[in-house]
Amino acid sequence: MAHTCRGTINLAGAFIDSEDSCSFVISNGGTQVFYMRASSEVERQRWVTALELAKAKAIKMLESGMLIVVFVLDN
Repeated sequence: MAHTCRGTINLAGAFIDSEDSCSFVISNGGTQVFYMRASSEVERQRWVTALELAKAKAIKMLESGMLIVVFVLDN
């Protein structure tokens, strides 16, 4: 199965919200919305935690004038 990029999102401005025990949403507050589903609640929490940490790092890098971190989604 070939992998295709489904889009990118700037984590510094991203909103990461848990939907239910296995699902979460990443959005830019506008037109980009990615609906994600983990295999378990534990896996979802690991993803959300990792993304929140990456977001904090992206904000810190942006504030210091460094490169912006982008989350790439592929299947």
